[in-house]
Amino acid sequence: MNVLNRGNTILYSFILTIFFCSSLCQAAKAPSSKDQFEEIATHIVVGEVQAVYSYKEREGLPLVSGYEYDHKVA
Repeated sequence: MNVLNRGNTILYSFILTIFFCSSLCQAAKAPSSKDQFEEIATHIVVGEVQAVYSYKEREGLPLVSGYEYDHKVA
């Protein structure tokens, strides 16, 4: 029994192509208005920003599965 016949090779190639191409597709969301944000908000803070702090945190192997988190606090 030959597992890698022409039909299976085409099927596996198609599945791999769909898998890799689907990771390139990204969805976009339409811009929201201030009223829409207020409807879904759990907290609304009113005031004046005096400073913004930012730091980056890295986790995992950078070339293989590394994640970089960018934290910002106002």
